Amino acid sequence: MTVEEFFRRYEGRPYELIRGVPVPMYTDDDGEPYEVAPTGGKHQLLVVEVSYYLRVYAQHTQRGIVLAGEGGFLIGPDTYRAFDVAYMAKERIPAEGIPTGYWQVAPNFVVEIVSPSNRAHELRLKVEEYMQAGVEIVWIVYPDSLLIDVYRPGQATVTLQCGDSFEGGDVMPDFQVSIDAIFAPLLT
Repeated sequence: MTVEEFFRRYEGRPYELIRGVPVPMYTDDDGEPYEVAPTGGKHQLLVVEVSYYLRVYAQHTQRGIVLAGEGGFLIGPDTYRAFDVAYMAKERIPAEGIPTGYWQVAPNFVVEIVSPSNRAHELRLKVEEYMQAGVEIVWIVYPDSLLIDVYRPGQATVTLQCGDSFEGGDVMPDFQVSIDAIFAPLLT
């Protein structure tokens, strides 16, 4: 199936396009698809918190933009993946500007917030595909355990917890946020 066909048939439904095949975003341990309820409170709150800190950085530095709200991007000619939050440096924004439809370029930084319906194997596959598409940092955020796994190409996974901080390095110069700040609303 082409990306155009996919969007005509599946727009607004919880599916991604993986190598030309529409795949439900949520499957059980036997691989059977299932529908999920909208995201829960912790998920929603963390989308806002992460977006906030990225937006402050983007606005202050004028180096990029923040994306959220059921967005996604083309990983390859026949693969479309959805993300929770992303940061895209200005250099990656297409010359024609921000698209009305889906992004055909990978962001620099992608954040996935784990919901009860997520499966570990699905998240691992997404991280691999993001990296292959050119994403330079991926966060997998665990609301219940207050942990963030940080993936960077060619580096070991780092797990951050309250008391730690994250620095954007070469990908997002001067970006720094404490993990306590990200999880603060869940700690009150």
